[in-house]
Amino acid sequence: MNALEKWIVEDMIDRLDNVEELGGYVCDLAYLLYEEDNYNGVITCYACYSDAKEWIEQFWGELKEEMEDYQFNFSEYPNPFENECIFMVKIVLNAASRLITESAWVQENWNEEVEYTEEVIKQIKAELKEAIA
Repeated sequence: MNALEKWIVEDMIDRLDNVEELGGYVCDLAYLLYEEDNYNGVITCYACYSDAKEWIEQFWGELKEEMEDYQFNFSEYPNPFENECIFMVKIVLNAASRLITESAWVQENWNEEVEYTEEVIKQIKAELKEAIA
């Protein structure tokens, strides 16, 4: 797992507590974790274009593969220079949808509608932490 993927997994781990007691299909968990960011067009704590630009520069070496994956999924090649904040949301959300499956619980329950209880969140967190260890 490269540095960008680790950053995204760590960010998902930090966000998991926010979905406690919420429900939905497990296949939509990444979208649930980033719902507000997707709506606002900016990842929390990266509200300034300069912050998003620094994030792009930090992970520039890993972004090409994620950009190609995004293009494959959405038939659009994301432009990091058009709008840095929106680019960051696109890349993080697309990669999170793939990386959330590093949790065995998520894989096993992918097509299930569930409630995210404290126990479920603890298990997902533990499995994601193990994936980046």
